[in-house]
Amino acid sequence: MLLSVFLVGCASIPLGTLLEFRSFDEQDFIDINPSVIRAKIHLEQPVRIDPSQTLMKLRLETSKGVISEQFSLRLLAENTIPAEQGLFFDTAAKSEYLLALDDDALASFKRVQSEINNEQSGKFRFAVSTDLEGVPRSVNTIQFSIFIKLKEEGNYITLVDEAELEIITKDGASETVGDG
Repeated sequence: MLLSVFLVGCASIPLGTLLEFRSFDEQDFIDINPSVIRAKIHLEQPVRIDPSQTLMKLRLETSKGVISEQFSLRLLAENTIPAEQGLFFDTAAKSEYLLALDDDALASFKRVQSEINNEQSGKFRFAVSTDLEGVPRSVNTIQFSIFIKLKEEGNYITLVDEAELEIITKDGASETVGDG
């Protein structure tokens, strides 16, 4: 079974992320080295992502209009984060996916950077989307987190933190519904 879900939206965006990007401008965007961009997805097991259908999306409002681009990602690593039992709550095992821009996406990202070099930008938004695989019928909800790294010396920035995604089954078909 293959489900498409946008792992962005109004769910669980940490205040620290908003503060991190409050002064981000077009020069910061131009200064990004696309080869160091990383996306990291944490997803409750046993559900899996389809790396070949995973994209980073960018929407930039500039003085000349809106630029919307999507960049394909390639899988660098897949790891398991073990389940934890705590005093007040337990956490399920998670899969961690580490992704980077593929060769075509690197070239596209550089092209977008050169397009906005002499423009003033306003708002921007990064997003990550993917298809889900292996959703058992018994699973009603899953939790996921998404992180992005834009600088080699920088840390991962949390885009979505442990958001819950509801799985709804209708007449034998499943679909996903976010909470935002």
